Amino acid sequence: MKESEMSSLYEWQDQIELMRAIVKAVDEGKEIQYKDSEGNWVPKVSGRFRFSFHKYNYRVKPEQLVRWINFYDHGSHAYGSKEEAKKNTVGDCIRVAVKMVEAADEVEDNEN
Repeated sequence: MKESEMSSLYEWQDQIELMRAIVKAVDEGKEIQYKDSEGNWVPKVSGRFRFSFHKYNYRVKPEQLVRWINFYDHGSHAYGSKEEAKKNTVGDCIRVAVKMVEAADEVEDNEN
């Protein structure tokens, strides 16, 4: 097989994996977005899901990053859950398990 044919095959495999991921996300009830002509990610709103993979780019709407922070005089430590933050508190902690949520526009800016 020629190198150009191999490259094309890999592109199709990537596209098929993306299609599977989108269909699975729909089945799980996650929000799907597509990129409009201005390059903005827009919610896919429809009672029925019809996709035009050849026409639009799709993605599962990214979730905001949530972390629980313990603050100290000398700095801070981040944890993935409130329970974990509380469990790992050290004596000189100023604030325990402060919930920090990534701003929605930051999530959008971090995507291609």
